[in-house]
Amino acid sequence: MYPNSIKVKNYKCFRENLEGFDKILPINIIIGKNNSGKSSLIDVIGAICVSPGSIKEIFSEYRPTYEEFRKDVAELYGRTKESSLIELYATVVKNLTLLYRFEKSGNRQFFKWPIVPELNKLAENYGGISLKQVFEKVKFQDFERYKFRRLNAERDINSEEASFDMSLTNNGSGATNIIQQFLNRKDLQKQKLIRKDFLDSINTIVKPEIEFVEVSVQISNTDSNWEICFEDKFGNNIFLSKMGSGIRTIILVLVNLLLIPSLEGNNIDDYIFAFEELENNLHPSLQRKLYQFVKQFAYNKKCLFFITTHSNIGIDIFYNSELSQLIAVNNINGVSNCKTIVQNQHLNELLNELGFKASDLLQTNGIIWVEGPSDRVYINRWLSLIDTTLVEGVHYSIMFYGGKLLSHLSFKEQNIDEFILLLNINKNSFVIIDKDAKKETDNVNKTKQRIQSEIGENNCWVTSGREIENYLPDSVLVNWLQSKNKTGCEQIIFGKFDKLEDALICISPSYDRNKSGYAKEISNFITKGDLNTLDLKTKIQSIAEAITNWNS
Repeated sequence: MYPNSIKVKNYKCFRENLEGFDKILPINIIIGKNNSGKSSLIDVIGAICVSPGSIKEIFSEYRPTYEEFRKDVAELYGRTKESSLIELYATVVKNLTLLYRFEKSGNRQFFKWPIVPELNKLAENYGGISLKQVFEKVKFQDFERYKFRRLNAERDINSEEASFDMSLTNNGSGATNIIQQFLNRKDLQKQKLIRKDFLDSINTIVKPEIEFVEVSVQISNTDSNWEICFEDKFGNNIFLSKMGSGIRTIILVLVNLLLIPSLEGNNIDDYIFAFEELENNLHPSLQRKLYQFVKQFAYNKKCLFFITTHSNIGIDIFYNSELSQLIAVNNINGVSNCKTIVQNQHLNELLNELGFKASDLLQTNGIIWVEGPSDRVYINRWLSLIDTTLVEGVHYSIMFYGGKLLSHLSFKEQNIDEFILLLNINKNSFVIIDKDAKKETDNVNKTKQRIQSEIGENNCWVTSGREIENYLPDSVLVNWLQSKNKTGCEQIIFGKFDKLEDALICISPSYDRNKSGYAKEISNFITKGDLNTLDLKTKIQSIAEAITNWNS
């Protein structure tokens, strides 16, 4: 467990005001112009891990969980009555804004307790526990246990002489030799790490533009040093020196994430990774894929990331994610300050400050147009069952056209005064339309026929039943209702042209009054076998193929 916040003052470009991180999340994105103070924030994190005494004033708030609190008390005082502990912990959390504040000044350590007497008096009522002793146990050990890995904004991979030195510098020196050692040693696990895990991870990021089938380290064509070489799926051998610098950034990220923990014999969740300006010399599409890889890696491996950037792509990937936060850094007259981005207004201000115009912000690769938010939930769930690699916000976006508003929209490319041209937003589009039929013989209305004609049948899906919801099997709905312990819902009769709210008369509020909320719950019960309902599987496959083409 790491501290809830980290702040510093009187260090480099940070002056009298406490600046830094109001909270710590798995991915912390530090955004700002050049020379704004982004790297100095990375320095703070590195110092806490490596040499905390090098910064005179670091402040941290730590709010332990009840389990941590109980464990610390047990180690100091042995078994204590559980009910008393629970009440004590709840009272402390309720009454103290600052449970634990630690200041480090050189080698001197001390704790500030705003209401120590009140705390200790409270603790005495529950067995004479000294809360100060409990919290003194925490100190900074939780952050100091981490291994710190940094990748500078200025970095490269070059050919290198063979050496037993397995160190990797912040600018990439040593990467070639590390890969050479992993490949040439008799350790089969380390060879597999390169030939399988490392190679698969590279392909996850660079495909479909290129795909590698083998990685090796060979004698360079220009000198006697070792150089990294890849074989592509067509049998071509390509030395790294012949590739762009973007691929070198990807390799250095993967060396840090995959090889260094194995080399040092540590668990990946023991690391803090600090990467600076990964967007440098990296194509926008590769930026998206690399950032998405990091996001998934943080989720799977439970490690910490601090990433500096001034790229709108990084902002787009990590904004509004539960895993991440954006911290804006600016510098006025040599003094830096930090602000956590929590509102769209702050985000817009940040984009303006960075100098982005609306035309600079990259389009998503394609848009799926649906009627409303609940449709989006179901489409995303069905797509994930067809192809787990497709990610909303990276490979496609979903936008709403809002039912009757469809009559004002058009997918024609030429100017039509009375219509809003959706292809002007994005040329790659797929539209999903509810048939809204009450029986099999009902025809689609003229507006929907027009839309289908304009965009083409291959890019338009008119539902086989009444609405998107009619692709939900009765079994999915019953399983969902059972999870909510709803009585009178043991059997659902939901036909192809029925309204779902009429079939779900046992829930309140009704389905049509909480569509999006209920859709999120129901989607958790949809399995791959449920794709065989009506023409659902065929339609979802056609959307997946369209998305793949948009991103190729």
